[in-house]
Amino acid sequence: MISYETTQDLKDIPIRDNGEPLVDFVKAGLTFAPRHPVFPFPRVHLARQGLVDRLLEAQRRLPDGWKMVIVEAFRTIQVQRMQHVANQARFAMLFPYLSPEERQALIEDFSAPPDVAEVPPPHSTGGAVDIHLEDAFGHEIDIISPFSPEQVEAAAWDAPVSDAARRNREMLRAAMETGGVTNYPGEYWHWSYGDQGWAHRGGHPHALYNRLEHTVREAEALQGEPANREPPLRAWPVELPEEELLEGAGI
Repeated sequence: MISYETTQDLKDIPIRDNGEPLVDFVKAGLTFAPRHPVFPFPRVHLARQGLVDRLLEAQRRLPDGWKMVIVEAFRTIQVQRMQHVANQARFAMLFPYLSPEERQALIEDFSAPPDVAEVPPPHSTGGAVDIHLEDAFGHEIDIISPFSPEQVEAAAWDAPVSDAARRNREMLRAAMETGGVTNYPGEYWHWSYGDQGWAHRGGHPHALYNRLEHTVREAEALQGEPANREPPLRAWPVELPEEELLEGAGI
């Protein structure tokens, strides 16, 4: 079993936050997905300025008519906790034959632990982004065939996808890496700039972004409108934690 960028890999990378603000990437000219693939938890359209600048440059390098659709960028630590709980339940259901240690390693591939002080979850820094691609007609660009979105086998960047999906993945990578945004190899949809994962992949001496402590309510105030809570596109296979887990967190 392969593990990608574990907390052990990242914990010794220092973080020197450069103080860049969170900005509204929709107002900057990027597209926000109206619905999350699987989670109903609060989403906001905010990311660090340096990441937004690089995403705009990457979008200009995509084939004519293509655009990036951002599913999530900055994620509050409270939402990260809910997603982590949801993933723990999902993988317990999918892989009951794994040992607790093996299952935890698998969970960590898809969901950063929310409360390891030395390794802030990438999205909590404002430097990570989950995306898909669409053409000029709003049709999603294929980067997963012959797999379906539900299959975890499609997630790794080097998954055995079709020739067409591989070409599309490589076009995306070329556009992103030109500006220094790099892919987390365990998830084709997850890219980052400035966090510890980015520093690890690029051999940088330190990360540029630390965890931000904004609550959902504070993030909503920053973007000037309520968080997105639309129903997801697909049902989660096990019961999801309720948003009441955020109670007491200032939202």
